[in-house]
Amino acid sequence: MRYSIIALILTILTTSCSSDASMDFLAMQYQYIAPDEVINPASEYLIVIGDIQEYTQTFENLDYLIYSLDWIRNQNNNYNNIKCVLQDGDVTNSNAPWQWEMAREAFHHLKDSVMYVWSTGNHDYQWVGETGTQISDRTSTLLNSYLSNSLLDKNIISRFETDRYDNIILRSSLTARHINIISLEFGPRPEVLTWAAKYVRSHTNEKFILMTHEYMTDEGERMKSGKTFAYLQFVDIPHTEPDEIWEQLVKPNDNILCVVNGHNGFCKYLETENDAGRMVPQILFNLQYQVNGGDSMLQLWEFPMNENKVNISVYNTLSGEYKDYEQTSYSFTY
Repeated sequence: MRYSIIALILTILTTSCSSDASMDFLAMQYQYIAPDEVINPASEYLIVIGDIQEYTQTFENLDYLIYSLDWIRNQNNNYNNIKCVLQDGDVTNSNAPWQWEMAREAFHHLKDSVMYVWSTGNHDYQWVGETGTQISDRTSTLLNSYLSNSLLDKNIISRFETDRYDNIILRSSLTARHINIISLEFGPRPEVLTWAAKYVRSHTNEKFILMTHEYMTDEGERMKSGKTFAYLQFVDIPHTEPDEIWEQLVKPNDNILCVVNGHNGFCKYLETENDAGRMVPQILFNLQYQVNGGDSMLQLWEFPMNENKVNISVYNTLSGEYKDYEQTSYSFTY
């Protein structure tokens, strides 16, 4: 691949010791990628990148993530129509500072040209206890030390907690569509759901895409209470599970367009009727089990201009091919 592993190791070690190192070896290795005809100049796009933990824990795989981000930056420079990148949790494999450094340096390749947001996955907390898998402290995640970027900060319209990114609502910048992004922590606390639901109910003229980490099974069903990692890992810590997220936040509020999640499987779609009678898309996209940690794949969300429609596909930025696999293509109206 393109970068020297030795140079990358030295970079991570150097930046770990210096808080002033805003430009380093990785961040300066910006690759030019030609305009890709897969992008429709007459549409706008959101991009979803599933769990990246296999990218950020090995130097061999990191370059595949970097290529995807270089591709995004170049396409936005060419077409100026990529509005946001959503990463649905498990940024790291073990919440190690060097893994967060890997993620931060990779996402520097967007060069503040495209807004991006990460949600917390279960691997983004410190694991403790007799089994070594319990999460005893939500504040153990290092997400808030590494996520901040200028476009994200500019577009946040509500936070659950001051100066934290675990639970935020932000503008997507999709032209005149009034679509916002709700990013919630892994196994959201009950009070987080209450906060999000209150905001959604008080902004009925706006629409929302909800992103959280654990929600669907690898078979494409909503996970059942008592059978989730949140239930197993948050011992004596308040949390909610997917059925509660659906019942308390999504089902009663028709202005929540869809739910984006990762954690299991690869790519699945589920539709469930809400209280208004609309079938709500619930969309799983996870890269961790794919070759090379994700093989430079991403999920393209195309919003055709002058249509209330979303076309979703899985695209390999490195090979230039759509992923031909069950449930990798999907469309819905809103």
